[in-house]
Order: sequence, then C-alpha cells, then structure tokens
Amino acid sequence: MAHSNTLFHELLKLIPRHQFDTIVKNHGGNRYVKHFNCWQQFATLLYA
Repeated sequence: MAHSNTLFHELLKLIPRHQFDTIVKNHGGNRYVKHFNCWQQFATLLYA
C-alpha cells in the first residue's frame, strides 16, 4: 500500500518547527502549560 501525506500534514510542513519553538521559548509561551502546549494548540487551530 502506498503512503500519501494528508493536506493537513502538508500545511504543517510549511511551518519550521524549530523556528516556532524558538519563538515560543523567547516569549515564554509554554510557561504555565500543563498538558496542551503551543504547538498542539497551533495545530488544532490550523485544523479547525
């Protein structure tokens, strides 16, 4: 069976994860997070 990426996966590949994590770290975005970090929230909002 051939593997194919979803459109959602293709959209997420356009955002450099390392750069996203650096920005979150510089602004303290995950400071008080217990379960739902910034990347997960971003992916959820992108999906919606």
